[in-house]
Amino acid sequence: MDLLLHGYLERVYPQAPPAEQARFRRLLDLPDPLLWRYLSGETPVEDAELAELLGKIRSALKARP
Repeated sequence: MDLLLHGYLERVYPQAPPAEQARFRRLLDLPDPLLWRYLSGETPVEDAELAELLGKIRSALKARP
């Protein structure tokens, strides 16, 4: 799971607004099984802000060289 988060953390997080950084930290506080289901798309994310953040995380993963 760390590899999935690495692209966002390296490329996007440093320039992200403080509110987005706080959402990322909130995401990391989730239980690993739930976080995995969110990252994999297995479980829909009802929180709109977390859903938007997960989209950015997935985009950063696709943009990895």
